[in-house]
Amino acid sequence: MANWALVIGHGELVIGNWELGTNRKQSTANRKQKTENSQQSTVNSQQSTVNRQQKTENSQQKTENSQQKTVNSQQSTDNT
Repeated sequence: MANWALVIGHGELVIGNWELGTNRKQSTANRKQKTENSQQSTVNSQQSTVNRQQKTENSQQKTENSQQKTVNSQQSTDNT
């Protein structure tokens, strides 16, 4: 722990201490957290893309199902 004294303004004295090691560790932890956040953001973006693709496929499947129901209904009408 390093002690420091700072004279500011018109001679006011501010006294305290500064734990250099703690600040360095916190800076390292902050950088790691930013990296993890960035990676998670990338994963989230990729998942959003997959979700959009799945919604598109689901919509296409619903359209095909509807078309098949129409064909089935027409065949049923033709059979009667």
